[in-house]
Amino acid sequence: MRDFRWGAFHLARDLERLSAVHGRSAHEATALYAARILEALSSAAMERLQLEAGLAFANLVALEQTEELQRPWLNWAHALRRMGNDARHLRRELGPADSELALAFVDRWLEWFFRVFTEVAAGAEPAFPRLGKPDLHRALDTLSWPTGAVDAELEYAPVLTTLWAEGLIDAMRLTEAQTLLTRATSKFPGNARLQQLRALLLSRRGELADLEEAETILRPQVSARGGGDEEAFGILAGVLRRRWRRTRDRALLERAGRLYAAGYVASGRQNAWLGVAQSSCELLLDRPESSVEIARQVSSLIERRLERVSRRPSYWTEATLSEALLLCGRVELARERYRAALSRHDVPAGQLTSTLNQLGDLLGSLGIAGPATEWLEWKSGPSLRIGIVGHRNLPDPDRIRAELKSAFQSVFEAYPDHEVVLLTSLAEGADRLAVEVALAGTVQVKIEVILPFPVEEYRRDFGTSESVEEFQKLLRLAREVVVSRASQPSENPSREQAYVAASRTLVELSDVVVAVWNGEPSKGPGGTAESVELARQRALPLVWIHTERIGEISRENWQRSTIALG
Repeated sequence: MRDFRWGAFHLARDLERLSAVHGRSAHEATALYAARILEALSSAAMERLQLEAGLAFANLVALEQTEELQRPWLNWAHALRRMGNDARHLRRELGPADSELALAFVDRWLEWFFRVFTEVAAGAEPAFPRLGKPDLHRALDTLSWPTGAVDAELEYAPVLTTLWAEGLIDAMRLTEAQTLLTRATSKFPGNARLQQLRALLLSRRGELADLEEAETILRPQVSARGGGDEEAFGILAGVLRRRWRRTRDRALLERAGRLYAAGYVASGRQNAWLGVAQSSCELLLDRPESSVEIARQVSSLIERRLERVSRRPSYWTEATLSEALLLCGRVELARERYRAALSRHDVPAGQLTSTLNQLGDLLGSLGIAGPATEWLEWKSGPSLRIGIVGHRNLPDPDRIRAELKSAFQSVFEAYPDHEVVLLTSLAEGADRLAVEVALAGTVQVKIEVILPFPVEEYRRDFGTSESVEEFQKLLRLAREVVVSRASQPSENPSREQAYVAASRTLVELSDVVVAVWNGEPSKGPGGTAESVELARQRALPLVWIHTERIGEISRENWQRSTIALG
């Protein structure tokens, strides 16, 4: 392993120099040598896959798209890359903590390259020099995923905090992420990545005031000397695009397109996601020729990469290729690609909503009528999504609990061999009771939450502190949390519009709807009766537990839809 060479790079020599500068407390030099090892081995990996090697960021993006580089190694690699950039571009002064982390990150990168990426014969695993302190490796193992506490690690270095915050944001645990980032930015005020994550968190919230604040945070990073990095370009462009979705202000979309273009060029045109995002902006801005030219570059880039690997690509890689093909005008092939991606992958509700919203925008600009789901002629992938709708106040919770158990069991039996996902808004009453019953059963059920507002706002609708605590407890069990939006662009959608949009989104993403309903009209917008009516309009399998009639469980659209899905 130490004798590994790639071009002018010799691993043994660089490891010796890394050790030497670390021993002399040359912290910036330690980070630079560590980042050099990252870039050399990522380029070597690209070459082995017969792909064009570039700078470290572009290499990591490509390796992620081919599914060769996955979490947690992906997280650690990006953390090391950013540390090297901090030293190279004089962004901050590095200290002893950074030196120790650089060694630990190199250790993890060597592990990926020589044990995970490289096929090693049984009994012939290479001997590794253990780099980095044992307590740091324990911290990295803890911080790979959003569990545990970080008080001690927070005092150590900003890199650990950013790893932790990324995990919280990915899990849509935005309140916890905000608390962590507030503490971290007060301690490390000049850290660029912490500022990016603050902006990303605000963007995920999606309110206009949040989006404007996110833009204020990121603007200095993309206008400073060097123009900014690909991540800053991408996050800020996404913020502007979300503002455009809310306001339809063309100037915002123009700015987003320019930022996507700058990031795409900065990547050496190797970042397919930035490229397809630029192409889509060009189409939405009525510049179809430019859109097609960029989309052809992106589709060719991804197809070349996929030719070199045997692993199934990630959902986002397949969705990006599908979008590029659509933008190229290869409409039928794009549709088949989209359908294949949706069928092969278990797509969380948030990603699915993002894909369908983006696709809907593009179809409209291409003159293709109808919702995205109708154009795709697609209904369900390998998962079975059960949407739960029902009243907050239940006359006999124990009886409803038993009838929910019976209803779920009949659904599981009708759809064997499907991964089950329960879609819920976690309102008081039927929603929470259904989660309790589903998780207590013998079939493994995953929870996805669709909210009408951000968590902090939604909690105000619960009457007691006990209800809020129960909501937070159940929310932590969710693998995905999505904040729905009113269907029409509005700077300030009403609460009624928000509830209607959330109810509609939940039903539209469901394969089966279970309704705990008294049979009466809704008392307000977004109520149970409206959700049941939408399910009937879409001919979804519907299980109705009648709250006022003991033992009455009725089924609609059951046989026909069961045959179609099963």
